[in-house]
Amino acid sequence: MPRFALRKKRLEEAYGFPLPDCLYQFWDFAKALSPLDPLKCLEEPLGIFLVGPFEILHGCLDHYHGPIPLNLHWRYSLDPPEFMTLMASGNNGWHAGLYFDLPDSRHFSFASYHAAEGLEFSLDGHDPFSALLAYCQERNEFQALGEGLEFPQDSSTAIEKTQKVLGRYQKRELNRAPRRVGLKTLDGMGVVAPAKSCAPFTKKTQKAFTQPWTDSFFHLALEEAGRHLQAGAPGSALKLAKDVWAAGEEASMRQAAEIMMGAYEALGREPFKQILEGHMANLNRPWLDILDAG
Repeated sequence: MPRFALRKKRLEEAYGFPLPDCLYQFWDFAKALSPLDPLKCLEEPLGIFLVGPFEILHGCLDHYHGPIPLNLHWRYSLDPPEFMTLMASGNNGWHAGLYFDLPDSRHFSFASYHAAEGLEFSLDGHDPFSALLAYCQERNEFQALGEGLEFPQDSSTAIEKTQKVLGRYQKRELNRAPRRVGLKTLDGMGVVAPAKSCAPFTKKTQKAFTQPWTDSFFHLALEEAGRHLQAGAPGSALKLAKDVWAAGEEASMRQAAEIMMGAYEALGREPFKQILEGHMANLNRPWLDILDAG
């Protein structure tokens, strides 16, 4: 089997589901833009590095066979299991990647957030190509990609080259399902779940949302999430648990994770459950690069 096919197989086995074609097409774009060092193809124009799965496709982890799951490579502590980091930049933990509503190759979008500023996603595009186009346009218009991100002083030529190569990839057909959010979440991404898996929240919990991320909110949200999970409403349970998770308070995150794993199982999203299990087993890891795990 060719090396690329082996790496692709290993990557998809690590995540537990088939990944969208746009991920591999973007890797082709990166190699076309910078054949000698595709992981740094966006460094000059935007100060962005390709990480995570792209490093696996590049062969950086060919010889890694350690106990830490590959899907933890470049996974930040607040990252929900639906999020796959593909790009990173800046000192405030800006990172971007694919957000999967379901563990398959059709239900995804492209989002980002600043790890140093808390879990609040920005929905940047349908896929990495549309997101990169937006980043380039912002760079041209505002001379900055986002708060806290730094760029080379003169990157106009590099931006032009990036946009020119990008143009060759813009007219592909995207095999992507429409995104239908059923329940909003505090992290900005929401939960996509069947209507039959959702149930109304109590007035007491609804009132608690006026002051989220307090001890009383954590208690009410987790308590009601547990009830919804037991009552066969995993969509509502997942929404509440995600809202607690987004606060980043370790004890509450661990409780929320238990409910999230139960909800994923009930919703048939086993790959997300497995990713979360590995994440929680290594929650306080001081590394992003799995090769630094020692």
